[in-house]
Amino acid sequence: FAWWISLFPGALILITVLCLNLLGEWLQDRLDPRLSGRTL
Repeated sequence: FAWWISLFPGALILITVLCLNLLGEWLQDRLDPRLSGRTL
């Protein structure tokens, strides 16, 4: 079975979700200054 066929779409989905997550966190920090002191 050609495993690399599913590797590239999976990697693209992973990168897309990661970027959207980081963008959402950045927007939340920008729009809600009350949470600026929080840590992970």
